[in-house]
Amino acid sequence: MVEVEPNGWLDREMRERGIARLCHFTSIRALERIVEDQAIHDRKTLEARDARYVFNDPYRRDGRRSHICLTIEHPNVIMMKRLRDDAPLPREFVVLCVQPAEMARPGVLFSRLNAASDSGTLLAAGESGFKQLYVHQPGPRLVLRGDTHVPSCPTDIQAEVLIPGPIPLSSILGVVMSSNENVDYIRQVLSSHIPATPVICQPDFFSYEKVTSAIWRGTVIDLPGL
Repeated sequence: MVEVEPNGWLDREMRERGIARLCHFTSIRALERIVEDQAIHDRKTLEARDARYVFNDPYRRDGRRSHICLTIEHPNVIMMKRLRDDAPLPREFVVLCVQPAEMARPGVLFSRLNAASDSGTLLAAGESGFKQLYVHQPGPRLVLRGDTHVPSCPTDIQAEVLIPGPIPLSSILGVVMSSNENVDYIRQVLSSHIPATPVICQPDFFSYEKVTSAIWRGTVIDLPGL
């Protein structure tokens, strides 16, 4: 497992912007495997293990199959909605909140839009790549960073952080659910390796309207207990 070394500019940016978490959304079935593996594995590793594994993104047009896709502060609610709408059967996702210090890993890449945009050509490393997440207008769509935009959140809601896998289970800060229906089951799944990890029900965290409204007002969705 790769150790996360201190990173001066990133530590400063996270502190000044108030970045509290990274987010990775996945299915309940995938979470079971993450706990069993004691790590979030990258696409390349999972494909080598099991060709039948079902991925959120079947294409990975960013071309970085050895990286794990995360977002800052809130999940990629646009992608979640698209996947739910396209699924033949109802799908329930969970959001894993991850230590933001994972961004200090060697090989981390940043994309100011969805990483698949322009086949991954927007991906950039280091401080300059990170700062691209917070530019006034990150892309051709009319998405602008207003004066009240919350400092910790990238300008575009689909901006991504790509982290080389694996991410250890110990870096998970908590799990967020959209309903109470499976909270007890998820706590049972986590109990074998990370029993003290908070499991929170917060439907607003899964809503494009609620997430974007909060960001534009200058707030983040509250996660009590996390």
